Amino acid sequence: MPRDPAAFTRLFIRHRGMISSYILALVHDANDAEDLLQEVAVNLMDKLDAFDGRDFGAWARQVARWHVLNHWRAETRYRRALRASTLDLLDAAFADKPEPAPWEAQKAALIHCLDGLSARLRSAFEMRYVGGRPLAEIAARLGKREGAVQMAMARARDRLAQCVRRSLPVEGAGT
Repeated sequence: MPRDPAAFTRLFIRHRGMISSYILALVHDANDAEDLLQEVAVNLMDKLDAFDGRDFGAWARQVARWHVLNHWRAETRYRRALRASTLDLLDAAFADKPEPAPWEAQKAALIHCLDGLSARLRSAFEMRYVGGRPLAEIAARLGKREGAVQMAMARARDRLAQCVRRSLPVEGAGT
C-alpha cells in the first residue's frame, strides 16, 4: 500500500475505537492506554509501507500488542502480566468483530445505559474505571463496606451488559 496520509487517517479513524479498546483491555489504565494509542498511531504511520492492504485492524492490533508488551516490560506493576496464550485469546476475541463500526455502536449504547445508573453507581464506576481507584478507597468515599460496593458494581455491570445488548441492532435484521 502506498504511503498516503489521507488513506491512513481514514483507516486509523475507522479502527481507532477497536484499537483503543484492545489496548485498554490489556493495560487497565486510561492514561497509559491513551499514551500507547498515540505511540501505536505514530508507529503505524511510520510503517505504512509495510502494510499489505488486507486487514488493517489485525495489523494495528499486532502493532498495539508489541507496544503493550514493551510497556509491560518497562513497568514494574506489569511484571505479572497476562501470558502470551491469554493475549492470543484476547486477539481472537477482537478479530471476531467483522467491522469496527460495532465498537462505536457498543460505546454509544454503553454511554446511553450508564445514564440509567444512579449517580452513586456512576460515581463508583468513574472512580474505578476512569480514576483506577481501588475498591477499598471507593468504599471509603461512599461510606460503604468494600464487599457491598463490589457486589453493587457487579450487579450494575450485569445490568449494563444486558442494556447494551438490548440497545444494539440485531445483526442480520432487515436483510
